[in-house]
Amino acid sequence: MTVTRCWGLLGMGASFSLVLGCGPVGDSADTEAGTETETGTAGTATETSGGPDGQPDDGADDGQPDDGADDGQPDDGADDGQPDDGEPDTGSDDDAETDDGTCPPGSEGCPCEVGAACDDGLMCNVRSGECIGEVACEEPEGEPNETEDSAVDLGEINCGDDPSTTSGALSGVDLDMFAVHGVDGFTCFSDPEIVVTADVPLRACVFFECDNGTASVDCPGNNEEATSPAGHPGCCGMSGAELSSHDCAGNFGNPDSGTIYARVSQGEDRVCTPYDLEYSF
Repeated sequence: MTVTRCWGLLGMGASFSLVLGCGPVGDSADTEAGTETETGTAGTATETSGGPDGQPDDGADDGQPDDGADDGQPDDGADDGQPDDGEPDTGSDDDAETDDGTCPPGSEGCPCEVGAACDDGLMCNVRSGECIGEVACEEPEGEPNETEDSAVDLGEINCGDDPSTTSGALSGVDLDMFAVHGVDGFTCFSDPEIVVTADVPLRACVFFECDNGTASVDCPGNNEEATSPAGHPGCCGMSGAELSSHDCAGNFGNPDSGTIYARVSQGEDRVCTPYDLEYSF
């Protein structure tokens, strides 16, 4: 005699499912994890086995518990306590700090020190202490003026006159040369001197060329002896230069008049550096 057992399952999920079935006792169709389908006048009812949490299994063999989201997306495998977002887990934390707060020296908008180079196409702004893009630099003295032949002509001054002043600007690695004729006198005991005023120390040099005879000069202790590209003797210092004495050998019985060449320069790649030049003879 065959014993027949009937059973019914009622499932609640995204849709209502009812499963009815009958079969002999011990029939292998009575399984715990499988799919039963019955077709009738009301349509097809399907039971799908679930995971251990009672939620539909997402089908991901990732060793992670089902994320509980009935969104039709595979589980992302992230054991983060958050519902699955349908995107592969990157393993990163969106709130993690991606910038260590430092600014690479030499980069645009980052600090630069006097004498330190900025990246290509950038210049060091000595006022803000940052690397910036190159900007137009107004140079009132005019360019080019790097040699004695192209020096800016400042006219003539007399020995003992009050100092005169002119303005200029240096753009990047640059130098400016100025020429002024000094008229000496037998009763004048002053010597050529220049003073440079700027936001940063600039190198200053003064060279001397005699109208008659061969020039020779002496430098004070805070200056060093130097020679111009054209071979004229002179003295150099930071933010100023002077001749402690000047002489024109072979110019017997005549005042030591001549031309002084004032040079202002910066060796670092800085942004536009305006300055004032004061000069006297």
